[in-house]
Formats: sequence, structure tokens, C-alpha cells
Amino acid sequence: MDYLHDHKDDSIKYICENCNLLLCKQCLKLHKDNKHSILDYKKTLIDTIKKATESQTQISDRLKQKTREKNSIEESYNFIVSESTKTTQSLDSYFRQLHDMLHIKEVELKRELKSYQDDNSETYTKLLSKAEFEISQYQLLQNHLDSGPQSQPKLKNLEFINSYKNTLSNCNDNNNNNNNNNNNNNNNNNNNNNNNNNSQKEVAETFSFIRSFLSPNALEKINDEIQNVTLNTPVVNPLKPTSKCIIRVNHKGVEKFDLHTFNLYTTLMETPHTRDGYFFYQNTVVNDEIYIFYKQHYFYMDTRPAVPKWDKIEFPENVNNTRVFSCVYDGRDHIYLIGGYNDNVGVADKIFQFNIHTKSIVEVGKLLVKSYWSSLSTHGDLIYIISGWGGDNHDYLQRIDLFNTKTKEIRNLVSDFEGMKPKELRGGCYVESSNLFYLYTKNSDFYEFYLPLNRLTLLPKAPSNFCYNSKIVNDKDLIYFVAGSTIHIYDIIKKEWSTPEWNFNFNDKPFQEEYYAFQLPK
Repeated sequence: MDYLHDHKDDSIKYICENCNLLLCKQCLKLHKDNKHSILDYKKTLIDTIKKATESQTQISDRLKQKTREKNSIEESYNFIVSESTKTTQSLDSYFRQLHDMLHIKEVELKRELKSYQDDNSETYTKLLSKAEFEISQYQLLQNHLDSGPQSQPKLKNLEFINSYKNTLSNCNDNNNNNNNNNNNNNNNNNNNNNNNNNSQKEVAETFSFIRSFLSPNALEKINDEIQNVTLNTPVVNPLKPTSKCIIRVNHKGVEKFDLHTFNLYTTLMETPHTRDGYFFYQNTVVNDEIYIFYKQHYFYMDTRPAVPKWDKIEFPENVNNTRVFSCVYDGRDHIYLIGGYNDNVGVADKIFQFNIHTKSIVEVGKLLVKSYWSSLSTHGDLIYIISGWGGDNHDYLQRIDLFNTKTKEIRNLVSDFEGMKPKELRGGCYVESSNLFYLYTKNSDFYEFYLPLNRLTLLPKAPSNFCYNSKIVNDKDLIYFVAGSTIHIYDIIKKEWSTPEWNFNFNDKPFQEEYYAFQLPK
């Protein structure tokens, strides 16, 4: 755009805000007559410089932020290009191998078929030669009979007698055998038997050929399998909003797995990931927003924008710099931070309440037993604190405690499970619909537990072993079990496990410092 028209630079005195043009005095009248907003050029420039200088820190921060966003976009694109290249190479390799396999299979089948045909050709020649010889012999007999044997020379009749013996001896033997086997049959029956046996012999000779044909469905099955090879659904927004998902954060970026569509969305970016964070035990995704608590800060990210970013916010109430929190969202207004570990006092026992609306954090209670980590489940105003690690002996905690978020009271529900060895309980979850707990042990046993009767019921084992960094989470009639990059699903009604055909991208087995959280609306 030509902001100056044809004026010299030193003649510029004003700015027309409506037209976004620089004006001299001669042009001023025209714009005023049109009731445009006129600004003094020098004053506007001075004011803008002053405001920019005052907000220089903000500009610098925004510049850094936009630079990070640009780098994140480039990294995401480079990752997609790299994955696309790998996929292309995989397709090349797959179809090349498939072509070779099909060619080899084609040659093998044709070679086998040819060997059968060669054998059939040899059999055909033998059977045909035999049949033609026998036809000629029967023809000679028939001709001799037609010419009247009694009028023939004795020598010819001798040839006739020998030919008859040789040609019909086998047939007569069969007739005699049939007569011996069925002496009560009349002659008509014997003749019928003879004819049947001759027919059976003819059929048997035709079965001397080797029959081998291609199954009609074989090629169709191969064609169907090829048609089923497709690419995954294209992903436009790397972290598509979804009401029901699993979110994973590590040093490479953020992954979101949609539990409705089974699609995996990935974005590469800088994250709060740290080796001593142990974020695995935090389950703090709320409306596609992530909260990660670490020492005297918490990190926040809304995953819905096209280019999401992390915010780092102070958490001064955590005076002991506690980390390794076990966290749970109550489904309403608060996230609860329980236990953990800090370098000052070791295993921690405080309970914090974080308001997702006001972002305020307050201490609301203490654990009955200090716990490094625990499995947490919510039910209205109640939080079930299942197992954990810590106590005076620094071992697995064989107990279930109950914290009332309304009264701030905490009490023990059970610490002795009939049928379970001491220090075996590793974690679990509470299922509201059935009023049952589902527990797992360090030996990977899986139980259903009915608290009023202290009754344990052994259930089928999961496909993978429960490990140190495992967690199970309930979603109505399903239980999700995280173990490494694989997630197993237990159907409470059917009492059976299944494993979806998907994996997370970053590595095979996540470490316990990685953030791994479920968003499962009530």
C-alpha cells in the first residue's frame, strides 16, 4: 500500500486513522471534510514509542513465546514429514516383499500343478493304451463269432479259443467270485452284478488321475486382505478436543488418545517433563486442560487450541517443595494432591485442595500414614486412598483409607484383607455402580473386593503384569489398566480382558516420571 502518495517525507504532519494514510497539510482538508479521524504524526509516534518501551518486557516475552510456537510448528511438521517418509518406505518394502512372495507362491503352485499334470499324462497314456488293446481283442472275438467259428479252419479256432481265455478270464473270475459270494441270487442278479462290477472298474480307472484345483475363495481372500490395507484416519488438529481420552506427556511432547474413536493425536513441544517429577500418579485432566503439580509450581495447558502452550504458575503453599504427588479430580470443582515426597522430610502426608476456577490451593488435611504414592478413586464427597508406598517401614501399604472432602475427616476402612498376604496390595480403584473395589497385587493377582464382608474374589489375570508404574481407572462397566505403552481393558460384566490394537508413539515403556492421565466424565 502507498501510505505517502507523492509527498516528500518531511512534509508529512498527520495520519488519517480511517484511511491509514500519511498526510500533508494540503491533503488534510479533504480527510477532515469526510469526517475522518486525524492524528498528529509526531505525537502519535512519541506516544507509541513510550508505550512500547514500557511494555518491552511483555514484547520480549511474546517474542520468545512466538519463537517457541514457530519452533514447535517446525518440529511438528518435521515429525510428520519423517513419519510420512517412514510410512512410504514401509509401504515400498511391504509391497515389494508381497510381490516377491506372490511370485514365489505362483511359481510353487504352478510347479506343483505341472507335476500332477505330468503324472496324469503318463497315467492317461497307459490307461488309453490298455483300453485300446482290450478293445482290439474284444473286436477280434466279436468278428470271429460273427463269421461262424464252425466254418473256420481249426488253426483259427484255436486262436479264438486262446484269445477268449486270455480276454475273458478276468471277467469270468469276477463272475465266479460274485456267484460264490451270493449263491442264492438268480442268474439275472448275477448278470446285474457283473455289469455293476464292470462299471465300478471303469469308474475306478478314471480315479487314477490326480485331481488338484485352486480353492474358489483362496484368491478372493488374498484380494480382501489387500483391500483392507489402509492408512490411519488423517489428523488435522494434533490434539483434537475429546470428552473421553488418555493424555500422556514426556520430554518429547504430548499425546492424546481418544477413547471413543481410538485415534491417537500427537504434538511435539517443550513440556514440564523432568526426571525427578514422577508425574505418573497425577490424574488431573479437566475439560481437555492439563494440570501438573511439581514443587512450588504447577504447569497448565489447554490442549484445544491449534498451537497449545504451557503456563508455569507459582504454588507457594508447597513450602516443603513436595513432588511425586498422587492427584485426582473430583469431577466437580477441585483437584486433590495427596502425599508425595520431598528432600526435606522424605515421604509426605499433607493433603492439598486446588480450585480449578479460582486457581487457589489450600491444605485441607493429613494422611493417617505417610505415602509416597497412592491409588485414588472418588465417589461424591469421598476419596478412597488405596494402598501406596511409605509408612514407617517404607513398604507397600496394605490398607484403604477414606477422606471426606466436605468434613475434611479421614479414617481407615480396612487394613487386613482375608486371603491376601501382608504387604501384597499395590493399587486399585473403586467402582461406584457395584460398590466394589478392584485391587491388584505386586504378584499381578487381580481381585474383586466387597468391603462390608471383607470378601476377596480372584479374577482373571491381566494380559500384562502389574508393575511399579501401573494404574487402573474405572469408567462405568470398564476398567482401564495402564502398563507400559499398552493399555488393557477389563469388562466388569463379562469378566474378561481385552487389548485394543494401538500403542503410544514415544517409547515402549513409559517411566514413572511421565505424566499419564485419564479424562473420563462421570
